[in-house]
Amino acid sequence: MLLLKEWKLIDGENLAIDSFKIRAQNSLKNNFNQKKVDRHIDFIDEKIVKYHQQLNQAEGQEEKAVSEDKIADQKTKKEKYQAIENELEKSGQAQLSTTDPDARSVVLHRNIINVGYNIRAGCDAKHKLSSYAQTGDVNDTHALAPMALGAKKLLKLDTLKTGTDMGYTAAAELAQCADNGITTYSSPKEHSVQKNGLFNRQVFKYNAQEDTYLCPAENTLVTHGSIYQKVIIG
Repeated sequence: MLLLKEWKLIDGENLAIDSFKIRAQNSLKNNFNQKKVDRHIDFIDEKIVKYHQQLNQAEGQEEKAVSEDKIADQKTKKEKYQAIENELEKSGQAQLSTTDPDARSVVLHRNIINVGYNIRAGCDAKHKLSSYAQTGDVNDTHALAPMALGAKKLLKLDTLKTGTDMGYTAAAELAQCADNGITTYSSPKEHSVQKNGLFNRQVFKYNAQEDTYLCPAENTLVTHGSIYQKVIIG
């Protein structure tokens, strides 16, 4: 990238950031989360109980040996999933892929879920050349600052302008960019709450001179001193 900059093929002033997904070698059966591990272990425990019942009811030595082999096999499988559970817990991640460790369960297209990578790329505005990339989490909400700061550092820039869609719009990310000399242009994110007859926050106008907001009726909003915290239960 520095060579492209030296050849003046990129200027590093404006960077468009977006992501795309690619499939990994890891299959869905080798991708685990806690819920999936619990489901496997519960199924194995049910099998073990069933085989113990067969062992207790067995009449001949041969039947007992068959049931004992089945129980031993299921216990071996259980140990495998318990090892995966321990590895998942140590990683601190929500998912674990045993073939491609960095791969995650993602929606590739048409709501089809597969194991792959979420590639974030920064494209320079001058000649539309890729100038920075990262492999990140499935969600792009907290990716703007890492992408912008990484590109700024790699290209040795003092300032940078970025453009993104609403998937990258998060207040903390925008603030971090502003604190590091990065001007961000991001599409406003629609309110996550379902339409309920209330006004979306985008219709409230900010008055920078007075540091106040105007409602849709052009009245200045005032506070009555109370602070509310949203509590999510369940």
